[in-house]
Amino acid sequence: MENIKMDTQDSKMVSSTPVKKKLMDVKLGELPSWIIMQDFTPEGIAGTFQRFYFKYH
Repeated sequence: MENIKMDTQDSKMVSSTPVKKKLMDVKLGELPSWIIMQDFTPEGIAGTFQRFYFKYH
């Protein structure tokens, strides 16, 4: 019997978390999907204001 070695490093892994792009990095054609991916929950909106406050204040 031969020993068969499976090479698992060539398999691509798909991430379930989308990469966050800043609005200025989004192309016009990507804008609708970018808007859909944003977090419009109360916690998400509060987090956005909190990041803005600590970054610019």
